Amino acid sequence: MNDRVDLALAVEADGVHLGQTDLPMAVARRLLGSQRIIGRSTTNPDEMARALSEGADYIGVGPVYARPPSRINPPPG
Repeated sequence: MNDRVDLALAVEADGVHLGQTDLPMAVARRLLGSQRIIGRSTTNPDEMARALSEGADYIGVGPVYARPPSRINPPPG
């Protein structure tokens, strides 16, 4: 389930994927419990480290390559 812990609980989803501005990881874990999966979107090494230290079960990484002509989101690392 993308972004919505409430819906993940309502439909008994296996887990949820959270963006950087979504519910804090600790709150999501408290609501979902230890048996559900929680992932976090990341765009740079600091966000990756923080997501892992906060207990993310997996991380989504992107963008990996710059997309011309966009220079707004350069690739991490």
